[in-house]
Amino acid sequence: MIPQDKGAFRLVKLAAGSLMAFAILAAACSRQGNFTKYAVRGVVEQKDAMAGEMTLKHEDIPGFMPAMTMTFKVRDRAGLGDVQPGDFVTADLIVTKNGEGSWLENLKVVDASKRGTVASESEAPKDSLDKEVEALPLINQDSKKVELGQFRGKAVLLTFIYTRCPLPDYCPLITSHFAAIERRLEKDPATYRKTHLISISIDPEYDQPPVLKKYALAYLESPASLEHWDFVTCAPGDLKKLAGEFGLFYLPDGNQVAHSMSTVLISPAGTIVKEWKDNEWTVDEVTAAVTAAAQTPAPGGLFAKKAGA
Repeated sequence: MIPQDKGAFRLVKLAAGSLMAFAILAAACSRQGNFTKYAVRGVVEQKDAMAGEMTLKHEDIPGFMPAMTMTFKVRDRAGLGDVQPGDFVTADLIVTKNGEGSWLENLKVVDASKRGTVASESEAPKDSLDKEVEALPLINQDSKKVELGQFRGKAVLLTFIYTRCPLPDYCPLITSHFAAIERRLEKDPATYRKTHLISISIDPEYDQPPVLKKYALAYLESPASLEHWDFVTCAPGDLKKLAGEFGLFYLPDGNQVAHSMSTVLISPAGTIVKEWKDNEWTVDEVTAAVTAAAQTPAPGGLFAKKAGA
């Protein structure tokens, strides 16, 4: 949800007078047909006009999510053209019920007095291609220990999610895509044996094995797929290491987690060969990449070991 920019986590303090000036704008929601509309207000941290996206440090959205920093699609291109980092804005958040996704509309600048006080450019993404992946201990949906190193010789497709993610085009979309990839791979037994899928929770305190299993089964055609696709959690310290390995930023905020996106393909040799840093990739594209990676040799199984192992 948050792009790869640690600056997106910087707190933006509004003057007390400004807060009082906007207190009269009450957040509300309305349900209309196949979507729900929520009133949103907050400070613009970043915008990407080309991608039609904006990172907003928003206030509580009653009935939907607490205050946090998130990146939203914006369909109001004229409004997006007007806003700049530092602006305090209001908008309508549209969340569909049919899986189409979510986006902002009716974007308006309420206060531009802080314009220019927030950095507008992302840091360069961390270059992690071709590096080895550390074998940190994980616990899967069946409370079994898992390490990336045990999959040496297989192509591993890995992503980060959390089960309470409220936006249909973020974690739920990625998990749905993984489910489609799982079905595609299953049709080719030879490739299926040479591949594995892993979804790592970024909400380890809540996403314990029973929660992960219930979540997983909602996406699977058969529980047997859990032999090929692990939903895992880990200790908070190890999660921090893993996030660093894959250039992922996350910030727990109450019962939600603001985070960037990272889907990674690891070769049979244990090195990262492909990364997708958004939710725009397609099932066809990633399935083809996983299938190709599964055909590469794994000389010696080069997964990195923990220090002292």
